Amino acid sequence: QTCALPILADQALRIGFSRHKCGNNGLRRGAIANPADKAIIEGGACAHNYGPLAGNQASGLIAAALAGQPQHFEWRHTRRDGTEFDAEVSLNAFGFGRKTLLQSVVRDITERKRAEKIARQKEKQLRKILAASPVGVLISGPGGKHLYSNARWRELGAVREDQIADLDLRVFYKNDKDQKWIRKKMQEKGRVRDLELEIQRLDGKTVWLLLTMDRITFEGQPAILSWYYDFSERRKAQEELKENRKALQAVMDAVPATISVKGKDLKYTFRNKFWHKVAGDLGQDGKPAASAIYGSSYDASPSRKMDERILDSGEAMPAV
Repeated sequence: QTCALPILADQALRIGFSRHKCGNNGLRRGAIANPADKAIIEGGACAHNYGPLAGNQASGLIAAALAGQPQHFEWRHTRRDGTEFDAEVSLNAFGFGRKTLLQSVVRDITERKRAEKIARQKEKQLRKILAASPVGVLISGPGGKHLYSNARWRELGAVREDQIADLDLRVFYKNDKDQKWIRKKMQEKGRVRDLELEIQRLDGKTVWLLLTMDRITFEGQPAILSWYYDFSERRKAQEELKENRKALQAVMDAVPATISVKGKDLKYTFRNKFWHKVAGDLGQDGKPAASAIYGSSYDASPSRKMDERILDSGEAMPAV
């Protein structure tokens, strides 16, 4: 609903916002009469009460509008029957002959306010859930601006509360390559899944994280929701396993006997150097060539049948 109310400038400054009636559907124009008594103008279907903005606040808004500075604001509006609703008002001054008039445009924004309230409630619930998450959560806006983070994310990044306001999230990347790759994936697919990423904390230490990212809308603006799972211990275990495997391989390479490991598909996963020596596939550099000891005839050989029996029975089987 829109109510356009022209008021004489000198009257407007004297009465602030009083009460007035507008025509059917709030579209008919009227003029204030008897401003000293703040009288109600007859001839309309609804009454708009500007009382909450009376006094210095109303006078200031009116004076600013009359000075050529259009005003736009919100307040609680009262109907003739005493019920209230959320309204949005615009004030503009315009000339009419030799007079200066003030135009007030009022809009009912009840539904918008209701939707905003529901959105705030949902956001409050979301913040509560994310705050309790054992996984680091970050919501960032355009340009990497920090919008929200939970305590776990700040712990992972060694970020203090007083550092959040001016935080540039790009400082956590150890190299530009990771940052460019992530940006490309977000542009192409709008998401990133389970990326192993090493970041630089604000205290100078490094930590491995498992990163997942999605595009969302947060507080009415486009944003990116990121989940950070601490991957450091698992990464450390993987590195230790890799080192242990290298050490084990060095020991088995020194054994003067053939040693090999096969998977369930009967494909080799490991063969020591002596095995390759017997197979005759060691090159001049001492490294094995990419060949198999049984060649193409292995599928029909007794050796394959023996391997299958070992897999089926789970028992050791001596062979010559």
